[in-house]
Amino acid sequence: MPDRITPSVQRPLDRLSGAPVAVFDARWTLPSANSAYAALMDDPSAWSGHERNAVWRQFLGPAGRARSTDESRRALESALVADLRAAAARSRQTGESTV
Repeated sequence: MPDRITPSVQRPLDRLSGAPVAVFDARWTLPSANSAYAALMDDPSAWSGHERNAVWRQFLGPAGRARSTDESRRALESALVADLRAAAARSRQTGESTV
């Protein structure tokens, strides 16, 4: 899986400068976000390694700015885990590495 975004993804990201937008890969690692996202969610430019992974941040990382109910937090966590399982299954089918 590439750790850089392509120009075809970067262009819409640049055009949506007024809305908070982040791009995540199949492992939920953040390769890019715009300045509106940084202002709303915290500036990811200083994050490195596992800090850039949304799943790690949700389960093990420091508390973020987003606040949620217990029910919505559980729903998000379930969706993240389900998505990672689906990505791993797709990877096994295509022979791609998820690591």
